[in-house]
Amino acid sequence: MSWQFTPYFLPLACSAAISLAIAVYSWRHRASSENIPLAFLMLAAAIWSGAYALELSSTELSLKLFFTGIEYIGIALLPLTWLALALQFSGYESWLSYKKFWPLAIIPFSTILLVWTNDYHHLIYKQTWIEFSNGYPAIDFVQGNWYWINVAYSYILIFIATLLVILAFIRSPRLYKNQALLLLIGAMIPWLANLAYMTGWHPIPFLDTTPLAFVLTGICTAVGLLHFRLLDIIPVAKDIVIENIPEGIIVLDSKNRILDMNNAALMTTGLKLEESIDQTAAILPSDLLAKAESAMSSEAGHAEVYLRVPAEKGGDQKRDFRCYSLSSTPVWGRNRDLKARILVVEDITSQKKKEAALRESEETALTLLNAPLDAAYLLDAGGRIMALSQAGAQSLGRKVEDLKGEYAFDLFPPELGKKRKESVCEVFRSGQPVYFEDEWDGRYFRNSVLPIFDKNDKVIKAAIFSSEITERRQAEEVIRQKDSLLAAIAVGTNLLLTEPNLDHAIDQTLEIIGTIAGADAICIYENRNGNDGGQFATLMYKWLKDDSLCKNDPQDAQEWPYHPDMTRWYQMLSEGRPLIGSVGDFPTSERRILDQKGILSLLAIPISTNDLFWGFISFNDCHSERIWTGINASILQAFAASLGAAIIRRRAEDSLRKAKKEAESAVKSKSNFLASMSHEIRTPLNAVIGLTSLLQRTDLTEEQQEYVDTIRTSGNSLLSAINNILDFSKMDNGKMRLEERPFDLKSCIEESIDLVSAHASEKGLEISFNIDPSTPQTILGDSARLRQILANLLSNAVKFTDKGKVTISTTSQRQDSGNYEIHFSVEDTGIGIAQEGMGRLFQSFSQIDPSISRKYGGTGLGLAISKRLVEFMGGRIWAESDPGKGSIFHFTIIVQAAERKEIISMKKQEQSFSIPFKYKQHPIKVLLAEDNLINQKVALKMLRKIGLEADLAANGQEVLSALEHELYDLVLMDVQMPEMDGIEAAKRIREKWPKVPKIIALTAFALEGDRERCIEAGMDDYISKPIQIQELQNKITSVLHQT
Repeated sequence: MSWQFTPYFLPLACSAAISLAIAVYSWRHRASSENIPLAFLMLAAAIWSGAYALELSSTELSLKLFFTGIEYIGIALLPLTWLALALQFSGYESWLSYKKFWPLAIIPFSTILLVWTNDYHHLIYKQTWIEFSNGYPAIDFVQGNWYWINVAYSYILIFIATLLVILAFIRSPRLYKNQALLLLIGAMIPWLANLAYMTGWHPIPFLDTTPLAFVLTGICTAVGLLHFRLLDIIPVAKDIVIENIPEGIIVLDSKNRILDMNNAALMTTGLKLEESIDQTAAILPSDLLAKAESAMSSEAGHAEVYLRVPAEKGGDQKRDFRCYSLSSTPVWGRNRDLKARILVVEDITSQKKKEAALRESEETALTLLNAPLDAAYLLDAGGRIMALSQAGAQSLGRKVEDLKGEYAFDLFPPELGKKRKESVCEVFRSGQPVYFEDEWDGRYFRNSVLPIFDKNDKVIKAAIFSSEITERRQAEEVIRQKDSLLAAIAVGTNLLLTEPNLDHAIDQTLEIIGTIAGADAICIYENRNGNDGGQFATLMYKWLKDDSLCKNDPQDAQEWPYHPDMTRWYQMLSEGRPLIGSVGDFPTSERRILDQKGILSLLAIPISTNDLFWGFISFNDCHSERIWTGINASILQAFAASLGAAIIRRRAEDSLRKAKKEAESAVKSKSNFLASMSHEIRTPLNAVIGLTSLLQRTDLTEEQQEYVDTIRTSGNSLLSAINNILDFSKMDNGKMRLEERPFDLKSCIEESIDLVSAHASEKGLEISFNIDPSTPQTILGDSARLRQILANLLSNAVKFTDKGKVTISTTSQRQDSGNYEIHFSVEDTGIGIAQEGMGRLFQSFSQIDPSISRKYGGTGLGLAISKRLVEFMGGRIWAESDPGKGSIFHFTIIVQAAERKEIISMKKQEQSFSIPFKYKQHPIKVLLAEDNLINQKVALKMLRKIGLEADLAANGQEVLSALEHELYDLVLMDVQMPEMDGIEAAKRIREKWPKVPKIIALTAFALEGDRERCIEAGMDDYISKPIQIQELQNKITSVLHQT
């Protein structure tokens, strides 16, 4: 029989069970790093006790040796884990790092290996046999050399660990001495029993009572766990650190009783430790207690408090209030039950004073940035721009927002940048201001570099101020001329776009521009065809500075024939090229006609409408010869484009009014008319917006930039009006289709606010929104059309509100069908609406009062379109208003809630122009198909801005011919062209070249179905005019990435 019951089995098994239970408990609380060594210590004890019980119960030598090998896993590791626990408990955690601690495990693990391989070397046992003690078999042996090495090493580790616990006991505060003492007693009992066994003082021969002693160790540890919270707080090492840090530390239990306070906390509160322990937090100073409760209840766990600190004996009894930072950190149990709170009180008075000084220094620098200097920059220690004045940005030809973060010294010529860098470095090194002068492009500047200090009196920033000290009258004159001309163009363009009477607007505009430009006469001619088939230009508008300067013969008032003497004029102007120069340099046939009119020099610029040469505008000098500068000619070309758009606008408005009257009986005719008008207006708008966009990217002063922005804004206003008309047409014809995609409601509202935020900011208006929590966050519907409704209502609210605010509110109600009725309201504090005007609010082409239209503008379609869209979404729209106090516009929509994971991101992503890999081996070959010369110029300049060059083709037939000679990567295709239009050309390209080249339509056709018609013809994408450079770049990137 291999097994025999012994009286030692039960005590040893109990010891193993208790040790294992403590190991499991400690492991489950391993979030506290001290619990991990204790878990391994008790696990090793459980292995030793359990294996020893089985060894004593076995009767065969082989089984006893097997369980002895298992015992040695616990025997070898117990000293090591005991040392780890002692190091952790006594505050020497740094010794538990891999490099320092784990070399100590070499001998224990070597011992375990040697025990299991003893038959090959006999270093542990030289001989083994069974002896009978009290009638029970026990193993006996002759020890080998390594046996004694392991014993000696184990006792060395035990001695060091015990010494550390004793020292920890001596240093422990009164509150924690019981913990240390209990741990020391529980650990000493087994080692005393082992010492007795090794020296032969044990009462039972052959029986090692060390594992039995672990029963007492388990009991001591269990008492420590349950009564003294041994695993909750291991305070000895923490106390050493806490007592020596300058911050005040206050430890509270879950019932807000004080467990401990360090010296800094006692000095701050004026309390004594022995009187504070086990007392409630109510004994703390009232201000500190109130802020502590605030910190403990807040998510941030932080507060600041001002206290008058008591003086020490013999010290100053009149102490000023000091500022303290108070933070609260909870200590959680495994089950998320609050065990304790640690309050940290830090004196930040000095920091606050230095922060105030730093703010004052920075505020001074920022104030100087706005001073009337030529340039001012704020740099960090790395030489990068943190802030700069508008003048500084303009001197570098960039925008303020573009320059922030740039390395300042790379923005100047090398020598100038090097000198300025040396001066800035000197300021950072010495902390003293530096003053110097330098020269840049023939201009001289006086520079001041001033240091800005942080709260530690270290230079962290430098402010550079530059003032020009040279005469700049010639440069200022050039700038003044451009400013004046741009201002005149801006005013004139605004008149053309807003004045109801176009003839009056043109007369005023010509007078303004003629006066500023210094011309003697400005004439606008419209092309006509004679009865005999000949072509001539008829004078439509004329402005004269002085009637005596230019001759006014009868022919001048009627027509200007192109044939036979002015053929060159027709050819150049029809190609979009201006005529400029002295009349003396013109051909004889032309000079004879111009001499009759008394013209000495001129600038003639073509006016195009609907991609056709409509006529031209001529700026004439009759008293002296004049050479027009390139910049002035470019500015006047932009004006000519605006003039053509204004002429089209009048025709479009006339046609639209006529179409409105005939809408009920001629829907199809109206659609065709709108398509024609859209194309006719978008074509010159492409030049207006495109050229102004390019002009914005040139080196302009702030005032010039404002004028160009005005031109751009006016063009965008006209484009917006056309888009509204097209939307209304779609609804009228029943062609409006709503998308159903999941989208985020909050994002949609925020994007709508972004569209009007700039205008609201200019007027000082506050825009806010509120979404009821019951409203679904994600809904199914057409986010673009909902955004259009909100944008229309917000735009009106901002337009008619001069002060106050605009508020969006959203609530919802779940219907029986499971859908939601979402209610929106847009409230403003504007001029309000009289009761008699409420009935006309949502009527098409209707304004409540013509005087309002003249003051605020608008087509009267915005609310009508919004009403139609709301009704398409299953809702209704209405308004309430109080004249003089404001209005509230309400509307509802019916939608379904959607899962958030279904959202397809609709956000626009800024894309850098990245070329696909397959195009990196050669430049992208682009062919531009465009018959309009101005549009050619605009498109080519835009392409160059994004790094592309293009070949030209004037019609579809030329495109096919070009592709026969060279295969292009990309074709930008106008749709309406002579000989062969873009649709037919695309079809023929796809018949012969199915995949390459990629084709993008560039067209002024923007009605329902125009895009689909282009795609069906084989084009890859579609852009409606006017072309935006960012959209062009994004579309090119997209199609080139397609496979």
